[in-house]
Amino acid sequence: MSLPVRPVQPIGRATLVALATFTLVKLLLPLVSAPPFGYFRDELYFIVCGLRPDWGYVDHPPLAPLLAAAGWKLFGETLYGVRFFPALSGAVTVALTVLLARRLGAGPFGQALAGLALLLAPFYLVVGAKLSTDSFEVLFWTLLAWATLRLVQEGDPRLWMLFGAAAGLGLEAKHSVVFFAFALVAGLFAARRWDLLTSRWVLAGAGLGLLLFLPNLVWQWQHGWPTLELLNNIRVGNKNVVLGPLAYLGEQVFLLGPLNLPLWLAGLLWLLRARDDRNLRVFGVAWLVTFALIVSLKGKAYYLGPAYPILFAAGAVAFERFTATGLRRGLRALWVGLSLAFTALILPIGFPLLSPERTAAHLAWIGIAPKATERSHDGVLPQNLADRLGWEEMVAGLARAHGSLPAAERAKAGIVVQNFGQAGAVDILGRPHGLPPALSGHQNYFLWGPRGFTGEVLLVLDDAPGLLPELCASVQDLGPAGSHPHALPGEQRNRIYVCRGLRQPLAELWPRIKVWM
Repeated sequence: MSLPVRPVQPIGRATLVALATFTLVKLLLPLVSAPPFGYFRDELYFIVCGLRPDWGYVDHPPLAPLLAAAGWKLFGETLYGVRFFPALSGAVTVALTVLLARRLGAGPFGQALAGLALLLAPFYLVVGAKLSTDSFEVLFWTLLAWATLRLVQEGDPRLWMLFGAAAGLGLEAKHSVVFFAFALVAGLFAARRWDLLTSRWVLAGAGLGLLLFLPNLVWQWQHGWPTLELLNNIRVGNKNVVLGPLAYLGEQVFLLGPLNLPLWLAGLLWLLRARDDRNLRVFGVAWLVTFALIVSLKGKAYYLGPAYPILFAAGAVAFERFTATGLRRGLRALWVGLSLAFTALILPIGFPLLSPERTAAHLAWIGIAPKATERSHDGVLPQNLADRLGWEEMVAGLARAHGSLPAAERAKAGIVVQNFGQAGAVDILGRPHGLPPALSGHQNYFLWGPRGFTGEVLLVLDDAPGLLPELCASVQDLGPAGSHPHALPGEQRNRIYVCRGLRQPLAELWPRIKVWM
């Protein structure tokens, strides 16, 4: 049975004003984008995937692509449209964090503090203002924490249905939701909540979660478990930068902001000590288990990012009580002021507030930059910004090359590119230029096949053309494709070639170009 908990504090007027402000900021941030920053690489790909709806894709579940295409169409195929649902997801996450703090016993200041900490943390600012699977994963991890908190405080096993719904829908957003769901259950074991763990509602909640996840699971089975193959290729290929436990913790400080470190660390310790209610140890144990899982599996530093709303909420309770009286109350204004100042200082690192040139100068001035998460990310700007540049220039170069072909060749020419970012740019940004759909062996583009092209004439975007003479009767070099000086270097080395007379039908050659990495 659950222990008595402190009375749930009311949501004061100041909290409501703060919450409305936080929500408005979250919804308006995607409108702020300094030119020429445009679509992020993944956003272009997700729009294409969403326009080809399916129950799964090689490298992600279906929810993010469907929301990308829905928002893009709803707002007239605009940049804001593709980012509307991530912004909405971020706003709901802020609200849930405030409610978590309230249920943990925070008063008006603590509730507002929890929401502000989440709003100002660099990781949440970035994922809430561009579309990726992470943008929605954060919401579902927070929903799982909300369901678990209610479960242990109220002792009503029927709340397993809420847990199952959050887990099942979350798995349709990103498969790593399973880590936090598992960690929370492990936390319940550590807290010895046998009354909840042995209830028949556990199976009902698990059944609901499985039912919601089943469409993607069936898709994976039908396609030979491509996501598992992809993950194994990444592991074997040593694609990601691998960090040890201490380095991983160091990156958490950067991702969440150094001023948030004492807040979430205090929250973790407060939950583990659990003086108010031993059930709260569930969440301290869950964070430790999640950290151990992700580090042992060599996950990227930001993979742990969605686990912090409950720690911010708990830290806000601890900080509010610590600063309740005397001179300590001055720490409240000090923390808020310093956090706002620090956020203003580092925001251009992860958010396109300045031009690329001014962003590079700002990075050099402050001497702070996020570490690359993949070994191929070696540009001047962080990958989060660099991957928003060069797509328009690249597509314009391909359009010029396509237009230079004789009319008879142009009508049957396909465009072959090397990765899903390039392919997404051709499919979305190339439409006003009249470009044909892109061909690629990368990720889900491989499953879409040659898309009706025979290979008689191909425009090939490539930075390593040595294989082309073996495949084509003739190869013509049309020069470099357009790019931007601050795009990732890998996108600047590509040249455009015309391959005529493919020696093997494209449909037969297709299995050789598969790249799941």
